[in-house]
Amino acid sequence: MNELSLKEQNSGLKNTITVLIGALLMGLLWCIRGETGWGASWGLLNAGFIFTLYLICLMGGRKKFGLGWLSITSISFMLTTPAWGTVIRQITGVITCEYEGQDYIAAYVPIYSAAFLMLCIGFGIAIFYGLLLGKAYSNRQWKLWHMLVLAAVYYAVMYISKATVSHGVLKLIQPQAGEIFGRGLVEAEQSGGIWKNYIQHFDNKEWAKNIFGGRNYFATIEIISSAIASIAAILAVRFIIKDKRSANVGLLVCCAFAIAITLADLFYFFGKGGYHGEQGYMFSGFIKAREMWEYATGFIAGGIITAGIIRMKPQADRDDIFTMAVPSVLKEILTFLFGYVVLIAVNSVRPIMERFEGSMNQLIYMVIAGLVSLGLIIWIAVTCGINVNKVDMRYYASKMLVVALVHNLLIYMFIGTEDCIAVNAINTLHVILMLCSFTFALTWAIINLVRVRRSLIQK
Repeated sequence: MNELSLKEQNSGLKNTITVLIGALLMGLLWCIRGETGWGASWGLLNAGFIFTLYLICLMGGRKKFGLGWLSITSISFMLTTPAWGTVIRQITGVITCEYEGQDYIAAYVPIYSAAFLMLCIGFGIAIFYGLLLGKAYSNRQWKLWHMLVLAAVYYAVMYISKATVSHGVLKLIQPQAGEIFGRGLVEAEQSGGIWKNYIQHFDNKEWAKNIFGGRNYFATIEIISSAIASIAAILAVRFIIKDKRSANVGLLVCCAFAIAITLADLFYFFGKGGYHGEQGYMFSGFIKAREMWEYATGFIAGGIITAGIIRMKPQADRDDIFTMAVPSVLKEILTFLFGYVVLIAVNSVRPIMERFEGSMNQLIYMVIAGLVSLGLIIWIAVTCGINVNKVDMRYYASKMLVVALVHNLLIYMFIGTEDCIAVNAINTLHVILMLCSFTFALTWAIINLVRVRRSLIQK
């Protein structure tokens, strides 16, 4: 075997391991995201932060990989989360709606309509995160107006779609959603029809929950609109901002989650008894449908995103212009606050607060969590650099990845009231997979940290 083919084999093995770790890591983070303490959007902040640390470890050394970019990108993950509670079970071919505290089968629907809505959920779930992630890998220098254009296009198209085209798309794909909502309006003695009532109560989800079928209709309109707005945002970045790399990575992330969240929905199909639920519960207590849906979503998406990222060819690395326009002192203060304080403190204190909700000791645990996060902030800042402009991001990311993994698993497994700690469900498949994912991801993170520290010492 010649030297070139040996190098190719080693490179192939390394890439395989890298993709597998990315899949295991996002599977771990996405399953944590759905648990008590993190929640839908706040859990995405945690997942975005830690997964981005992993990507920095893989592709670090770029000027655009700063604490400011890390904080903005991580926070962006939680800004575009559509509601999906009424949709994920539609894979069995039924729409269920709540009435007087009980769920009822409101209509039977074709499975393709459920799959379409799941694809829309996934496509729209992380558009800002994907585009900002891609921005860091591109040679395009973004200006302030670029960021404003991105936000303006996304939200303008989102709200216009909610008011117009999404209703037609839903009627074409799944007319049953409108029919149920229409019946609910009649029962509630609301005049004016579906579209008029939607416009009158635009984005008022609390009002919709009081109408039979209203919560589902409002959610599906938002899901479709989110996907349309995400397409518009990608096109705006590609043709107005003219950043092809950012648009491509944004598309990669959107497609990854669209595929992942839809395929993972099969756990709900089998967990809820198959087509129309006629086969009863098809899993034993060992397999939990929701938890496995969460884990599988992250695993598939994380693997696809990592595979796409490591295949990218490096482009010229230049600081964004819009960050240069911020006064240096203000920039350093904001970067320190968001890069050190917000990302660490929020992901430390909030899960504890939520997991001890209703407990008499909640305040005590929050104070302890606050002190721990304060100590962690001081330690990270001192060891990685108080001067945020001189922080070695590969070292910061390598160290924080180890700390964040241990911190997340300890809370997930052991800290909280009896009904939410995962150690009580140690004999279920998703917890076993979580422990395996943690073991492999932490091992990789420790090896990477040792390697980075050695390279710094050698310098």
